[in-house]
Amino acid sequence: MATNLKDEFDKFYEILQNYKITTLDKIKKSGENLRIYEQELASIDKGDASENAPLQIAKDKIATENSTLHKLNLQLEALETMLDTDYKSTPFVHLGSIVRLQLVKPKSERESEFVFKVVLPELADFATKRLLATDSIVGKAIMDHDVNSEVTVVSQSTAYTYKILEVY
Repeated sequence: MATNLKDEFDKFYEILQNYKITTLDKIKKSGENLRIYEQELASIDKGDASENAPLQIAKDKIATENSTLHKLNLQLEALETMLDTDYKSTPFVHLGSIVRLQLVKPKSERESEFVFKVVLPELADFATKRLLATDSIVGKAIMDHDVNSEVTVVSQSTAYTYKILEVY
């Protein structure tokens, strides 16, 4: 029995909303860490900075936290873009699309239809939630293709052909 894509859209929306909340919490924690590290840096006796290991450690902590904060803000921006989509049919697969694929070849005894949400690679760590990374082999293959297109991917020397049934 085919899954109702509107229900799938609602599930994915909820998943991404929860991920956004988690990301906002991580940003808050990262900002707090950054303030702590900056206070540590300010309190270190600078003296001869070339031999001041605590000074370098504090600078390294700040650089690492700034990098983490930057990545989290990019994730948040991507999440907000994907959450700002309406449930409507679109002509082709793009970031944020919900896609119903049918495995055409090889024929399988198992389920032959799959529903995925196309997301950035850093958001695709929820394998059980069917979030498909744009840089995965299937993600790359279906990007910018339209409904009824067939795409073929090769994984571990086996070719798989998928037909794009629906895109929202």
